[in-house]
This record gives sequence, structure tokens and C-alpha cells, in this order.
Amino acid sequence: MEDCVAITDAGLKYITSLKKLKHLELTQAINVTEEALWQNLSGLVPQLRVLNLGNCDNVGDTTLFNLASLDSSLLPLQSLTLTGCRLVSGKGLGYLAQHLDGKLGQLTSFSVDISIFSASNLRPFRERGIHLQ
Repeated sequence: MEDCVAITDAGLKYITSLKKLKHLELTQAINVTEEALWQNLSGLVPQLRVLNLGNCDNVGDTTLFNLASLDSSLLPLQSLTLTGCRLVSGKGLGYLAQHLDGKLGQLTSFSVDISIFSASNLRPFRERGIHLQ
């Protein structure tokens, strides 16, 4: 789903029935909170290979903390897009980076507004060969 400005927290519950979902583009979901996002998607994330939450105004560090905290030894997530998510900070990137050799070892592409982060915030991703956009 792209350009999801009409989706609300209540609408997310319908996504939970998509048990074989591997690619989710939930862009511009400006009416969705991180709490509702993770209540509804936590069961689906262990299957996701691509997660695009670009331009979701309410998505930030909590999303990074939740991804890294999932009870799964290895997530198949290969691509994560958080471009335009203004609530993502260097602290959140640091927490995510701590899990690049473990749970998030499959990650090969990470899109975030790199111009607002320091080189030290981005170094762990570059060292792992993760394509930054």
C-alpha cells in the first residue's frame, strides 16, 4: 500500500490477517501511531523482507527499538525505509546498529534521511556494507 494517508490505527488491524506478507509499503500513513503499528505488525515482521514506512510522521525511534527487540533470532528483513520519518534520531540508529550482526543480519538496504545524521551514526551501517539512501 502506498500513499496511505487515509489509514488510521483502527484500519491496521486488517493487515494482521496477511500472514504470508513479505513486502509492506505503508507510506505517508500520517494518521497511524507507532503503538498501533507495532500492536498490529509485530506478528507479521518475522516474515517481512521489505518494510517501507517512508513519510510516516509518527514513526521514529520506537520502530527501531521494536525491530531490534523482536523475539526472533534472525529476521529476514532485507530493506527498511524510514525516509521522511522525522522522529528517527541518532539514538534510534545506534540501537538498530547494535543488532546488525544478530537479528538484523539480513539487512542490505536502509533508507533514512542521511543528511541529518553524523558520520558516526551511519558508520556501522556502512561497515556492514548496507546500502544507505
